[in-house]
Amino acid sequence: MPAWMIRVWRAPWLWAALVIILFCVPLFTGLDRRDFDNDEAIYSFSVDIMLKSGDWMTPRMIPSETFPFLEKPPLKFWMVGLPIKWGLLPANEFGMRFWDALMGSIAFLYIFAIGRRLAGPLCGLVAVLLLFTHGPLILEHGLRTNNMEAAVFLAYAGAVFHFLAWRKSGPDGRAHIIAMALYFVLGFMTKFVAALFLPVILAIAALLKREDQVRLYFHWRGFLLAGVIAIALIAPWFVYEYQIYGHRRYDTIFGDHVVKRLTAYLDPTHLQPWHFYFTHLWGLLRESGAWFVVVPGALLILRRTLFHRWLEGALIILWFVLPMAVISAGTSKLYHYAYPFLPPFALAGGYFVGVTTSALWRGMQRAGSAMGPASRAAISAVAIAAILLLLPIPAYQRVIAEIRRDAHPLQNLRACLEAADSKRNGVWVEGLGFTHRYSYYLYNLGTWEQRDIASDQTVAMHLYSPDAYRPVMLGDKRYVDFIAHMRGDSESVLRGAARHTTNPPELLFEVFRGSTVGFMQLESAVLLLPGPFSSCAVDRLKIGSPLP
Repeated sequence: MPAWMIRVWRAPWLWAALVIILFCVPLFTGLDRRDFDNDEAIYSFSVDIMLKSGDWMTPRMIPSETFPFLEKPPLKFWMVGLPIKWGLLPANEFGMRFWDALMGSIAFLYIFAIGRRLAGPLCGLVAVLLLFTHGPLILEHGLRTNNMEAAVFLAYAGAVFHFLAWRKSGPDGRAHIIAMALYFVLGFMTKFVAALFLPVILAIAALLKREDQVRLYFHWRGFLLAGVIAIALIAPWFVYEYQIYGHRRYDTIFGDHVVKRLTAYLDPTHLQPWHFYFTHLWGLLRESGAWFVVVPGALLILRRTLFHRWLEGALIILWFVLPMAVISAGTSKLYHYAYPFLPPFALAGGYFVGVTTSALWRGMQRAGSAMGPASRAAISAVAIAAILLLLPIPAYQRVIAEIRRDAHPLQNLRACLEAADSKRNGVWVEGLGFTHRYSYYLYNLGTWEQRDIASDQTVAMHLYSPDAYRPVMLGDKRYVDFIAHMRGDSESVLRGAARHTTNPPELLFEVFRGSTVGFMQLESAVLLLPGPFSSCAVDRLKIGSPLP
């Protein structure tokens, strides 16, 4: 290989530039092209209310502007809200998701750097490729969404890198120790339970080899300082919240959202078998084709760790096995809980590609004078290309295509409804299941009135009384029940509705017989749009006609 090619191959800036162009830039592409999902709506609402009320200490629970949201510490809300308050980011989906894409990008660069330490720059590049093509991590509750996962993902990637750097830092490694502590603070003050594995993993890794135990002994002052900094950054908010809410804060944040999730459930759909994380991960690796490099890479790391006491390999194994085993023991399982612990599988795949390609190249260079330099280079290039063909390039193309796809019907609906009527009478809701996306996008229309007790008369009043027109959202079952009642006895329902208005029943009869209602089928819900709002619907519904 010519000298200039060797210099380019070894240039870290070139490989880092490839990571930025191929994987980081796409994280920012079209952040406003998708509506918020359920959890995003919860967190984005909290940010909106912080900006509106000026109370930055206690997030609020959607759709109430006063009820406290006690499930999470507020660091992520502050990170998202303050740049919007200062005019640095727009108050829309892009502004809300910007920090997630940024933290995901920084995490990718850290993972590239870890891979480069393991087996060269190709290892790091492939590791980031495998993470980027792991669809849920990018597209579902992941690094492009206003959730908590990107911050915790970065906390683990950054802390692991600085741990490895600390091991090679010589007598003064204080900067890396402080960095580990700050990344723990980031994870803990964002999603505290998920961050608790981090110091355990690093502490075990630091005690595995005698040389690291000695280094730990000589750096104890740095670790003490880091601990004091972490406590100083974490404790004040918890003390403040205890003064305001007392044991209620901790009963919610620990009792309901830690103990109950591990031993029972908050939502029965979250119940999964013990092997859920492992089988789901394996299915996704097979779907993308990444298992061709991940499995042999994991075996190589395991072999080197067992037979050569390789500390880096032990750390990678701990990073995956310890937290995955613990969260698998719980009853409630969601795949995004595993996101911070996915880099090890990607590093395993990168390790296989990095080690194998390096071995092939060295082997051909040692082939001797039996072949000329050009022949050796050509054969090496063909062999390396064959290995690179195992990489999930089609999966990369699918992720990019999905990133570019527009999916924002609720944004469009909100804009249309705001333009259709300026009275802001709000939305009437009955029988809605567990989702907050709709209340987030529609609460600016006025009061979001959600009722657990069905009232056909109230629904009919908002659909057929001109002085009480409001969008009405019904859960799927509630919608079917309402239509059945209206078709069976519309007169009594409308007479009852008229008693709540200043209009005579005859006017409601006339509107009922002569008009249609806008109809929109949403996920697990139906939105009915009467009067001026009906122009925002694609379909129309007349009660006497068959159900859409």
